Amino acid sequence: MIELTKLGERYSGNRGEILNLLERECGGVGIIWSKAGSRRSDHSHVADGHWLYVLSGKMEYWERPVGSVEKPEHATVNEGEMVWTGPGIEHATIFPVDTVLISMSLRPRDKSHHEQDVVRLAEPLPIG
Repeated sequence: MIELTKLGERYSGNRGEILNLLERECGGVGIIWSKAGSRRSDHSHVADGHWLYVLSGKMEYWERPVGSVEKPEHATVNEGEMVWTGPGIEHATIFPVDTVLISMSLRPRDKSHHEQDVVRLAEPLPIG
């Protein structure tokens, strides 16, 4: 079952707010801008995993274990929410509106490391 990731504590004061998205070591942090109607992912990772935090917009997210023929599970991830994708999980994302994500990975996320770890699906994950 897909569960939204619990966010860190939010601190408020007269200077503003701080929200700790990830309170652990990670290998890379990136920002992903997705246009309304676009589809991303349709892959899995061998050893890496990532948290996807929706900074603005909305993400429709599907996942299932690699090799499964079962219908993928679905979750809507709204602004201010975060979901975890672990290794060995096929996943797909669709963005109904312009969306900005913060991606935080276990391992380094430069192109070389990412390409060594990503397994692109031969066919898009069936989400219908």
